Formats: sequence, structure tokens, C-alpha cells
Amino acid sequence: MKKYITSFVIMLCSIGMSAHDFEVNGIYYKKLNKFADPNAYGVAVTYRGNAYNTYTDEYTGEVNIPSFVECESDNKTYKVLEIKDEAFRGCSGLTSVTIPNSVTTIGKCSFFLCSGLSSINIPNSVTSIGAEAFGKTGLTSVTLPNNLVEIDHHMFCGCTSLTSVFIPSSVTTISLGAFEDCTSLAAVFVENVNPISIFNSDVFSNKANAILFVPSGSEAAYQAADYWKEFKKIVEISQSSETISFADAYVKALCVQNWDFNGDGEISDYEAAAVTDLGEVFKGNTTITSFDELQCFTGLTTINTQAFNDCTNLTSIVIPANVETIDYMAFSGCSNITSIVIPSNVTYIGDDAFRGTGLTSIDIPDNVTTMKSCCFAGCNNLVSATIGSGVTSYDSSALIDNPSLTSIVVSQENQVYDSRNGCNAVIRKSDNVLLTGCNNTVIPNGITGIFTYAFRGCIGITSVTIPNSVISIGVQAFYNCSGLTSVTIPNSVTSIGNYAFGKTSLNSMTVRWSTPISINSNVFSNNSNTNATLYVPYGTLSAYESASVWSDFHDIVELSSVSFTMNNLGMATFSNSTGLDFTNVQGLKAYIASGFSPSTGKLLLTRVDKVPANEGLVLKGEAGDYEIPFTTTDMYYSNLLVGVPTATTVSPTKGEYTNFILANGKYGVSFYTLSQEGIISDGKAYLQLPTSMLSNLSKGMVMAFDDEQDEATGIKDVESGRMNGNRYYNLNGQRVDKIQRGVYIINGKKILIK
Repeated sequence: MKKYITSFVIMLCSIGMSAHDFEVNGIYYKKLNKFADPNAYGVAVTYRGNAYNTYTDEYTGEVNIPSFVECESDNKTYKVLEIKDEAFRGCSGLTSVTIPNSVTTIGKCSFFLCSGLSSINIPNSVTSIGAEAFGKTGLTSVTLPNNLVEIDHHMFCGCTSLTSVFIPSSVTTISLGAFEDCTSLAAVFVENVNPISIFNSDVFSNKANAILFVPSGSEAAYQAADYWKEFKKIVEISQSSETISFADAYVKALCVQNWDFNGDGEISDYEAAAVTDLGEVFKGNTTITSFDELQCFTGLTTINTQAFNDCTNLTSIVIPANVETIDYMAFSGCSNITSIVIPSNVTYIGDDAFRGTGLTSIDIPDNVTTMKSCCFAGCNNLVSATIGSGVTSYDSSALIDNPSLTSIVVSQENQVYDSRNGCNAVIRKSDNVLLTGCNNTVIPNGITGIFTYAFRGCIGITSVTIPNSVISIGVQAFYNCSGLTSVTIPNSVTSIGNYAFGKTSLNSMTVRWSTPISINSNVFSNNSNTNATLYVPYGTLSAYESASVWSDFHDIVELSSVSFTMNNLGMATFSNSTGLDFTNVQGLKAYIASGFSPSTGKLLLTRVDKVPANEGLVLKGEAGDYEIPFTTTDMYYSNLLVGVPTATTVSPTKGEYTNFILANGKYGVSFYTLSQEGIISDGKAYLQLPTSMLSNLSKGMVMAFDDEQDEATGIKDVESGRMNGNRYYNLNGQRVDKIQRGVYIINGKKILIK
């Protein structure tokens, strides 16, 4: 009997010392000295034992707090009214809590240090939440009850996973450090039309990286309000929260599973707007087909890495207007997306972002500054690409392996890149390097390089003639151009990168080097040259037959002529890197500019038959195609025309000389002065005259051809060429002071004066 009494006393003492009065289903309650209603007493949820740290992790996993609870010891029903101070403090194993709408008060530090707590539903019955109540928890999103008046100090401090918070219009005070060190906070929603006055600088310590969503019509007020105006961006949204209607039930299910913060089985526009990271919710999902409702997720500023990677049945999606970054592989492998609008706020498109999609066209808005590697690569149906004015960083692989691409247009306002003269390419202005081409690209004169991957995978290209301004051809420049059968390379090219012509279908290649350049064997990987014929310059056959790699061609043939197409004007300038023989070319005549008459403004054009390499010429004849045989000659001419072996930038004047180009101008086809600096294409020529001789050109220059007597009449005071001041010798080696028509030696070369 004595032992029994002692035990009873001990039990009474332990009850008296404990903070909780009773426990039901693992939840500990403290009786309150007040009635909840006529039929029930009030209780508060509390911790087990004498203090919050008497026991460790008494609450773990999911906790569902009931509205009413029965105490077996007194057989009474109690209504749950409060969550006491520190009730769940330090319960790191707690993951979620459901609070009934009977609760009106949540005490200070009640969930402090519950690091595993990621989800909580706070009912609108709650009117008071104490300081530090949710500090250092794992919450990701919070909707505060619409009867709350004050957000007490440090209420959510240190919640590093918190990305969004909803603040109702009932709140009039936000105290010190309420959201301090919430380093992931990206979206703050406020219902107050008039900004709440904030007097402490560390309320939202991450505001510079967060978007503030405000009611319609209040953006200006927040932009002008102290503290609020410091948010990264302020966006107006409708004050009424509406449920989003999803076209794809499976998409809705995934959204509800991840972002239904109030647990109603729906996604409201507020809930959608609170999402700042899609994570891997949709990655690799082959079931979803439509997600146009993504546009309601206005809190997204980034479509994150692999967000929709390999969603192979996705056909339609709308990117939110606030998105600024489309990251690595965001839509890669979405092979059934045929169209997409990139919002105007986007500035960055990451590596492989749209690789392998079904897009047929792309339009890069002007705010985009960066297009990373392969961002639109391997899009088999892509036909056209338009690049905006803002792109300053463009990777040459951005548009590779697009077999259907036929149109590339760069905005004329772009300061770094262009697609000059409708060439259907991306060209870097600073060095005139062609970075990306397509099936319809015409490589412009003046281009200095064909960059790495420039035409890779352009299977529609059949023939390429590279201008004489190009110096280098990059790695894989024409790799996998399976339809490419014919290539012409000028002597200006000094290097060809590895695999440049791999996996092509070459039938012929024409090169212009008098000495073969050194290249690696993998330039023609997959033996793309072994069934092709190599055409080489006149007199170089043996050099190519003994040169490594070049000797691997099936046949090597020495060129015997050059092709020329006369325009409809019947007149053109011309020059060639090999000597030419016009003797038996029917219907085509060649002339040098042998003299100029300052008094009459007549330019004497003398017909010639055989000319040395790079001699400037005027050709005259009927429109059509001609073959001009090669020749070798040691004859040189006194010629006022300057040949252009490689594309050359020419100014209106050079020293004491004025430069002219052949054009169809005010006085018909003639030579006219350059109005500004320009590029003369390779294989052309221009006229150069001493400026002192040009005082009588007000009525234009007259072209007098020596084989047309009427045109040449009256030319007596002729100034011949660029030989003035040099010493002339006859063929016997004797110096002559007065020259007439005939052959002379000057600077060791034979010169014909006609």
C-alpha cells in the first residue's frame, strides 16, 4: 500500500512539472483557462515535457492537428485554439503540418529550427503569429492568413529555401528582419494597393534578386515607395485569384502535386506566379502534350536546365513574359514542338537550349545578347532564322546541323554581326569572318574566313566558290554537307582546318595555289576526296602529284583555261592569277589602259592578246560565257589599270592618285571616281590616274578603244601609265631618253608601249 501511494505521488508531481496536460495520437496539449465555445474548453498544442528541449524530435514526419480533441482522463472535449511558444521548436524531422481553422494564435519560435519542414497550411482563422515562429525552417512557399495584421520580427529569418510569400491586404506592419537571410526568395506577392511603410533595411534582404507582384494599378505607387522600389522588378497582377484551366490533365496533375500550396486540388494564378524554379518536374516526360498555361507562371525568370528536356510528345508551350534566361538543354529533344515565341525579356539562350526540336522558324528578339553553343542545332525542320539587334555573343555552332535551313537574317541594327547583301549568313563585322551559313548562302566578297562549323550539316549545298578574300577555312566548316560535289578554293587561302570537307560527296575541287599548301589528311575524312578530280593551276601538275593528301585525289588535272561570264552591259574589268591568251577567244576583246589625255578627258584603251598574271583589263563583248586559255608570257604593259588578285579595300584617292571604277553611271558605261572607300572584288580591276591630270573631267571620261578608229581620233597628248620617272632600255640594253611604240626593258621586265 505504501508503495502504491508513493507511485501515485510521483505521478502527480511529474504531471504538475510538465508543460503538457495530456497527449492524443502523438500530439501534446496544454489546457487553457478559457472556454472555446459553450460546449468545449480550449487547448493549445505544445511540446512534450518541461521545456521544448526536454525531448528530441517528439514530432516527426507529417502532423495533422485536429480541430477538437478528447481527453480520456477527464472525458472532456477540447477545441484547439493555439500553438504554444516553441511547441515544435527544433523538431528537425518534422516535414509538414496541417493546422485546423480553429487555431487563432501561433506562438513565438513555435516552429523555429524545424529544418525539415517544407510545407505548412496556415488557415485564415489565425490572427496572430509570434516572432521567429518559422525561422530557419525548410519552407519553400508561404501564404499568410488574410486576418493577420502584423508580420512580427524575424518571423521567417534564415529560411534559405523560401522562394515565394503571399502577404494579404490585412497586414499593416512588417517588422525587423521578417524575411532576413531568405536567400532564395524570388517572388513576393502583396495585396495592399498602398505600400506598407517599412522602416528597417533588412526586412527582405534578398529584394534585389526578387520580383514584387502588386495589385493592378499600383505599380507606380510601389515604384515611388521607399524600400519597395528596391526590388529587382515590380509587376502588376490581377487582384482576384483565378483557377487555371489546364488543357492537359497530366500537366495539371504534376502542377498540383508540386505547387498546390493551399491543398484545394487546383492551381491558381497566385500559386503559379509563386513558382520560381520548375526543377525536374517535367524533365523526360513523354506523356505531356500541351503546356500553354506555363505563361501564367509569371514568377519564372529562368527556364532552368533540362526543364523540358526530351518531352518528345510536347507540341505546344508558351514561355512566360518575365523569363530572361532559357538555360542549358531547357527544351532539347522536344521533337514535336514546331513553333515557339521567345519573350522580349529574354537575354540569354543557353547551350543546346532548343537542340533537336521540331521548330520550323526562329525569331530571336532584340533583347537577346547571348546565343550559346548548339542552342538551335539539329533542328531538322528549321527553315529560317532571324537574329535580333542585341546579340553580341554568338557561338558559331548555334545553328549547325540544320539540313533544311535556307534563310538567315541578322537585324540591320546589330552592331556586331550582319547578313550583308542578303547573303543568308551570320558574319562577324570586326574581322569579316563568316560564322554560320545555310543551304542558300552566297559567300560575299570581302569575307576573310569561313569559321569552325560554318556550314556543317547543310546537306542542300551542291557547289561552293570561295572568294579570293578568304584566308582560312575552319575545322568542320563543310563537314557532313552530303550534297556538296564541287568546291573552288582561291590562292588567298592559307589554312584548312581538320575535317573541313569530311563526309561530303566531292566530284571535283579546283584550287589556285601555285605551290600546294600543307593540310592534314583528315581534312577529307571518310575518303571524301578519293573519288574526286582535283583541278590545279597551269604548270603545277607535278607539284600536286607529289604533295601529301592532294595526291590522294582520284585524278589531278591541270587547268587550261578560266571561265568568264560577260554581263548584259557588254563591258567589265577583269584580272586573273594566271597569264591569259585572248587570241582565239571569239566575241571577247581585252584591253589595257595605255594612256590618258588630260585636255580631252579621253582614256586610251589598247587591245592586247596575251597578258601576264594579275594584269588589269577591260573586257568587251556580247553577254555570255567564255573560256579564256591560260598562257605564260614575259611581256608586261604600261597600264593604268590595277588588277585585283584578292579582294581589296580601295579609297577614293591614294597619295597623288585618284581611283576610278567601271560603272554604268550618268555618262553611260565608263570609269567614275569612288564616292567613298569600298571593296573591289577579286578578279576585277580599277583605274588609277594622277590627280593633277583631272581638271577637265567635269563632263565625264571618254573611253577610246584603239581598234575603233573613230573613238581614238584626237588623242595626241597622251600620258602613259605608271612608268614615269623610270629608266627605259631597248632590247640591246641601251638606255633611251625618248620612247615610242615598241618593246622596252624596265626594272628587268619587258614592257610593250603601244
